Amino acid sequence: MDDLLNEASFYGVGVLVDSLSGVELVLEPRAYRPRRHTAAAWRFIEELYQRVR
Repeated sequence: MDDLLNEASFYGVGVLVDSLSGVELVLEPRAYRPRRHTAAAWRFIEELYQRVR
């Protein structure tokens, strides 16, 4: 588990663990800050929002 958390921390991704009480957030992901805005990124976010909503 320590290796997994170290690698996830290095790449800035979060880690969720399924437990008896539900899903627990073990490592919070780093905030995503795009360097520039593109049409492809905008479309991806719009499609993701529609699916999550």
